[in-house]
Amino acid sequence: MSETVSTHNTNFSPDRYRADGFTGPVRVLTPEQARAGYRHYFAAIGQSEQSPGPTEVRPGGFNLQHRWAYDLCAHERTLDYVEQILGPDIVLWAMAFWYKEPHNEKYIPWHQDAVYWPMQPRINLTAWVALGPTSRENGCLRLIPGSHRRWLDDDYRPLDERSAFAEGLAHDQVDESKAIDLEMAPGECVFFTEAT
Repeated sequence: MSETVSTHNTNFSPDRYRADGFTGPVRVLTPEQARAGYRHYFAAIGQSEQSPGPTEVRPGGFNLQHRWAYDLCAHERTLDYVEQILGPDIVLWAMAFWYKEPHNEKYIPWHQDAVYWPMQPRINLTAWVALGPTSRENGCLRLIPGSHRRWLDDDYRPLDERSAFAEGLAHDQVDESKAIDLEMAPGECVFFTEAT
C-alpha cells in the first residue's frame, strides 16, 4: 500500500522535545489508516462507532491481543520519529486507548505518566496518535511545555471521585495558564516525555 504522508514536517523537532518536553503534532498515518484503526477499535469493544457508549473494556494491552493495534503502535513512520529522539534501541512496552465516550463527566487530572509506572530508569516516550479528531470541545490532550524539568511524585494527592485517576495533581497545584491544547486531526501524532 503506498502512503502519501510527507516525511518532512516542521512541527517535529528533537530539540523542542528536549526543551519543552514534547514535539508535534505530525502526521504519521494516512486518513484511511486512522479511520481503519478507529473502526477496529469500536469493533474490539463491541460497539458501533455511530452510537458510542460506555465500555468496561480496559484501555491497555490491545497490542498484545490484536495485530491491527500492534501495527498502529509499530508503524514505520511513528518509529522513524521516535528513533530521532531516543535512538534505534526501541522497546514497545505498553499501549492504551484513551476513549472518551459522549457525556463522560470524568476528567484526567494533571499528571506525569512515569509516576504511575514502576520503571527505572525513567526513559520513556509517549507517541500519542489521534484516530478521531480531537478538539477543545471534545477533550483534546493538554500539556504544559517545560513541565518535564521537575519530578512531582511527592506532590501527588488523592483526588475526588470525578477523577479518572485516584491520585494526581489538583488544579491548585498547576498553573493552567501555561497549558496548551493539542487539537489534532486523525492520523496526527504528538510525542512527549514521561515527565511532561
